[in-house]
Amino acid sequence: MTAPAVDALLLLLDAPLMAFGVPVIDQNGVTGRFPGVAQVAGLLGNALGWRHADTAPLQRLQERVRLAAAIMRNGTPMRDFQTVDLSQPHLVGTGWTTRGRRQDRGGGEATSGTHIRYRWYRAGEAIMVALRLDAPEERPTLADLEAALDEPFRPLFIGRKACLPAAPLLVRRCRAASLADALALGVAERQATMRKAGVHGPEAPEFTDAEWPEDEPGFPTTGDNFDRGVVYDRRDWRNQLHGGERRVRRGRIRLKEPQP
Repeated sequence: MTAPAVDALLLLLDAPLMAFGVPVIDQNGVTGRFPGVAQVAGLLGNALGWRHADTAPLQRLQERVRLAAAIMRNGTPMRDFQTVDLSQPHLVGTGWTTRGRRQDRGGGEATSGTHIRYRWYRAGEAIMVALRLDAPEERPTLADLEAALDEPFRPLFIGRKACLPAAPLLVRRCRAASLADALALGVAERQATMRKAGVHGPEAPEFTDAEWPEDEPGFPTTGDNFDRGVVYDRRDWRNQLHGGERRVRRGRIRLKEPQP
């Protein structure tokens, strides 16, 4: 019996700098290789005009999002060194948020002295994402997300506020046999566009690295170049804490030609 086709959105993440949140250890803010489900849910919520306080809809959207991603152009890792002396007179005690609200610090040792942070980014990368929703009739629907990405409520960023996209994120909406086929279709169409524009090389590989949900059909499930893994890319939106795992597969996939 043939599985029913799925509706999906194709997104192209292309920016001078991108960051994909993973568990942080001490002062090291490392980045993952692929976008996480909490990050994508937050990005979509931002496009819809939701706030951090809208925890219930954000949590539900995160539960519904299914995504696969493939590298279109390999970037390079970049580390940003950040330091601040919190003992400076104008930084002691009270701070202000970007929303104009006062934010008081506690009384622990972390409220003073020099703080050092390392923040990692991917520089010059491009990633194709195929996204579908469980319970597709529930609001927001894929059509709602498509409209929001086409005309977002706020400026969008890819991971951190400094990571502004180089172009609109939305490629198009498509219908395919599976999430895998939707992703392969998006990559192949992008390659055709680049070749037509006379661009060859990094964005026209025959094979590319990809990540997809372990239980999604359509991708090869055997072979030495594929592996299973667990990513910790979920979020407890009510308590504003990262937590929760997701099982994925990663590997090099052979790209398909777009179907007419």
